[in-house]
Amino acid sequence: MNQEDTFSDAVRSPRKVSLIKKRSLVIAGHRTSVSLEDEYWDTLKSIAAKQRVNLSQLVGTIDTGRSNNNLSSALRLFVLDQLKQRIRECDSFCQVRHGYQSGASGSDMIGGAA
Repeated sequence: MNQEDTFSDAVRSPRKVSLIKKRSLVIAGHRTSVSLEDEYWDTLKSIAAKQRVNLSQLVGTIDTGRSNNNLSSALRLFVLDQLKQRIRECDSFCQVRHGYQSGASGSDMIGGAA
């Protein structure tokens, strides 16, 4: 499943029942467990593959850059930020390709500033 499929599935079926899965990872040489919904794990794997790193490396990078929130929250916020970035890129592409500016861009609809 690629990143586009994961984002599309999340938009198409927002009421889908999602189970939280606890997974163990090695981050900076330390074993840790993180609990996230399957959709987040799938999306993180897709992002890691796109960046040509393994899941532990991606999570380690996110872990290093997080502020006071817990790791599960930091991972969810990272996925949300990636989605918002994709929406901004799509908005920009549509503006260039089709010569219009949307009054309610996707990033506005999900609470982000363009």
